[in-house]
Amino acid sequence: MKKYIFIYDGNLKRYRLSPAYDMTYSNTYFNEHTTTVNKKGNDILDEDLINVGIKAGLKENECNDMLNKVKIVVNNRLKKYL
Repeated sequence: MKKYIFIYDGNLKRYRLSPAYDMTYSNTYFNEHTTTVNKKGNDILDEDLINVGIKAGLKENECNDMLNKVKIVVNNRLKKYL
């Protein structure tokens, strides 16, 4: 079962898809995440994330920049858990 969540933007008076929701690990029959990335539920690589961004209409350099920013934030804020 997939779950999706929407966020209401009062300024634009419309809903938009939440950027990340329910992405925590979940045991399945195949020991994979239930939310897939580039049709993969495990062993997800940077290239998979970039591919998804490109398919969504972003440029490869934009995807790389975003991915690097996320890595920096995760490392800075979650270092003790990694």
